[in-house]
Amino acid sequence: MVADRCPHRGVPLSLGKVAGPTLQCPYHGLRFNGAGACVHNPHVKGDPGRLAVRSYPVVERFGAVWVWTGDAALADAAKVPDYSWFDAGRPGYRTVRGQLHVQAGFRLVIDNLLDLSHAEYLHAGTVGTPGSSGSLKASVDVGRTVSPCCERCSTCRRRRCSSRCGTRRSASTSTPT
Repeated sequence: MVADRCPHRGVPLSLGKVAGPTLQCPYHGLRFNGAGACVHNPHVKGDPGRLAVRSYPVVERFGAVWVWTGDAALADAAKVPDYSWFDAGRPGYRTVRGQLHVQAGFRLVIDNLLDLSHAEYLHAGTVGTPGSSGSLKASVDVGRTVSPCCERCSTCRRRRCSSRCGTRRSASTSTPT
């Protein structure tokens, strides 16, 4: 996998095209291999020079592409978590891939996907698990600065108290979810 910027003019390579085993920049037609090296410059005869795109080590496993964006020397395929239950062909399961276009803002979609308490009722015939929406006790320590009343700081009167006024308290709650 390579970075999405041509080193010559900064054009997104994702706007280019795949030309054989290379990725061709849409601006000047420079071609880069999977390691990020420029292997073809249509405007120069011979060696295309020192141009290169940053490349990232990847591992294809469990139906996904895992990208290591850190130091390439530290990439270790053994550190990929075991998501073998995603593998196609697992007995009793099947993998379905695709896209679902929703006419809604992305924040609403994210909120819906993260709020699993509705699944037991709204999706009872498919993914809802009976009893999954029961109350749980949870304790959370977010370690952020909050006002004593959790709405406005009594010192600076801001809605979210910052460390500027000096009022500091770690939020620790135990509430049913």
